[in-house]
Amino acid sequence: MNLNHQTKIWLVLISLWVINGSSFLAIKVAIDTIPPLLSAGLRFSIAGAILFTIYFLQVNRFKLWKNHDPENSQKLRGSGRQIPVEVPMERITLQQWKDSIILGVTLFLGGQGLLTWGAQYLT
Repeated sequence: MNLNHQTKIWLVLISLWVINGSSFLAIKVAIDTIPPLLSAGLRFSIAGAILFTIYFLQVNRFKLWKNHDPENSQKLRGSGRQIPVEVPMERITLQQWKDSIILGVTLFLGGQGLLTWGAQYLT
């Protein structure tokens, strides 16, 4: 199936509208049964676990393959190219950790936290 550029843009926009819109419904349903900040915390914890799993699988994808070459390389199927098994890891600095924590707390409490807390007062 070959889609043109305009169709792809519309599919992405519609997907974003559905996913973003459903999050407000999920907030309303969740705060009817559990406290607002707990529901937001659970949503972010689940999302974080999914993202970490994707990251882990991406970094270790060569190690997880069943038939890898012992010479620290892997032949791609259908080609003579070889790719390294070891993926270089970038070190995160202390300043980057601090900035990430500040941004995460601000987004969680300021953005989603206030949104979820305020939704309990809507009809």
